[in-house]
Amino acid sequence: MTLAYFVTLFLYHSFPIPHQTNTPAAAAAGMHFTFEKKKKPPACDACKARRVLCHPQPNGMPCPRCVEKGEICKTTYVPRGRPRKNGSACTSSDHDSAITGSGNGSSMSASASPPEDVVAYRSAAFDTNAGLILSSPLHPSSLLPSPDLSPELVKHLWEFFTHSMTYRHPFFHSLNFASTLGSASWRPELLPIEPRVLAYCICAAGAVSSVHPSILGPGICPTSLLDESVFYPGADLRAYGRRRAPIRKALFEKAVDWACAAKIHLHASELNAASCFVLACLDDLDEKPTTRPWATSYMSHIRCISMSLTVPPPIEPSRWGGFLMRETFIACLKRTPIIASYEDQILLCGKPPPSLDALMDTISLYHNSHPHQPKSYAILKVALPMFSNITAFARELQNKITGEVAHRTPLDEPFFITFLESLRELRAMTSVLFNDADFSSHDHSVAPGESALQNAQFQRDWAVRSCACAMHLAYVHLIMELYIELVGFRSVNQEEWTQRRVDVLRDQVRDLIVKALPDVEKMLKIYPWMAGGDYIFKSCVKRWAAFCVREMEGYPELLKQLRIQLRAITYVDDDPENCALLDQVEAGLQSAPQLTEIVGHPETTAAAAGTVFSELGISASLNSFLEMDIFQIPLHISAMQD
Repeated sequence: MTLAYFVTLFLYHSFPIPHQTNTPAAAAAGMHFTFEKKKKPPACDACKARRVLCHPQPNGMPCPRCVEKGEICKTTYVPRGRPRKNGSACTSSDHDSAITGSGNGSSMSASASPPEDVVAYRSAAFDTNAGLILSSPLHPSSLLPSPDLSPELVKHLWEFFTHSMTYRHPFFHSLNFASTLGSASWRPELLPIEPRVLAYCICAAGAVSSVHPSILGPGICPTSLLDESVFYPGADLRAYGRRRAPIRKALFEKAVDWACAAKIHLHASELNAASCFVLACLDDLDEKPTTRPWATSYMSHIRCISMSLTVPPPIEPSRWGGFLMRETFIACLKRTPIIASYEDQILLCGKPPPSLDALMDTISLYHNSHPHQPKSYAILKVALPMFSNITAFARELQNKITGEVAHRTPLDEPFFITFLESLRELRAMTSVLFNDADFSSHDHSVAPGESALQNAQFQRDWAVRSCACAMHLAYVHLIMELYIELVGFRSVNQEEWTQRRVDVLRDQVRDLIVKALPDVEKMLKIYPWMAGGDYIFKSCVKRWAAFCVREMEGYPELLKQLRIQLRAITYVDDDPENCALLDQVEAGLQSAPQLTEIVGHPETTAAAAGTVFSELGISASLNSFLEMDIFQIPLHISAMQD
């Protein structure tokens, strides 16, 4: 019996049983093959790290241990066997190693090209060629040097991203994405596909203002944005923009690669909408003409998920109003169709806004009922309808005057005159609210253990300051857009009578521009001086600088402030057009040596840095200063309803 058992065992291992082949021929021959036992899937990373038995689940479901502990169940494939010979086809991981610039097993190269979860994600999407036509995930522009996204660098980029205006979007107030990154130990490759794409987009956005040596490359790097030896008004930061450009563009291309591979423009979700919004903001920094595909996807996602957005009232409608105004202004500046329609505005912000006359009555009523409060506090009562009216002005300007359809028809002179009157009303309202406001006198004491952003009075004054800057920026942008359009209209129109009428209108607009110079100066004083990452502000500064150099003489103080902002813009990107304009501004200031500031004198750098925030009236830390932006409405609007 024992001998027969060993003989049978020997024959079993010497001649393995084939796989089951359920063919008719085998069934007719009476052959019955048994099943071969399937190999157990590999253990997940968490169980492998704890050295415990893992129970993998089918269809990509998390294992019971990860479900019990509330962790992300991720299995990293470990290649076994011999490596491929030289000359073989380049695998997807080899391609990603070329992108990241690291051929060793780094955290970034571990999740190089789209793995199985991306393939499954793509197969679940709409299998169609319709939709956006985006760049291929494997285009040659991706082969740029980029740093290894270590957990330390990812955390650093996240912190700088939270100081940007992009982070103020309502999406990021409900996602709590910091905890998502923390649960994956700040390793994006361990996240599911949607949050992974958003993590790469955030890394690209954080690189816009980062001071990390991996972003700026070889050379001296600032210790932080508080480094007084580098950051002060008038500092020439072009070298940092030049060093930053390759890495910033490489990280942006990396984020685009992942977004295209995952087809996030086809899946409507809050995570994908946030990713599209971040990519749209990064795409807007480029001065080249573009169709803005990510902005189109972002608005499409918002329309699909608007009924399920987690937006607690009453703050979010005001935030949406500010970002819709921003979106409309960018479309006007880039001369592209406005993708945020009036219906989107009603959907996200509520009922239609009252007219400017009605808002003026509300402001007057507030001043009469609160005689001891600053007049500027009234803006907190009318912030949302004010933003909605400004958005409507920008939309009408493109539809009736500056848009491509409007260019094919004669100039609508009655509408033009009505629009000018609306701009005068907007400037009058801005003057009533902020002419007496002294933004340099805000000096609030913060209790021990309390951050500046937790102080109610500090928040209120910063909100007023943000609204003031937004209204000044909106007015000077609209009036300059109108003037540029009339100058171009003069060059293409040939009818003498029509040309005379256009000359009269252009003279009226130029008078408004001259009167708006104090508004530009005030906007530059109350706006954060390192705001180079905002496309609207950057475009506004460049347009007004070109106008002052070309047509306005005798305003050296304004040119000085414009030069300060132009130099700050170069910290983000060393744009040749911006550098050429900066040289023209500096040439125009050579005749006023008493106005040249202390650039290039290290011994006076610290004193200059100390005056930045004293002029801006800030006694709190720079971190609090960076966390405010012109589109953020206060967290204490409800307190102003009393």
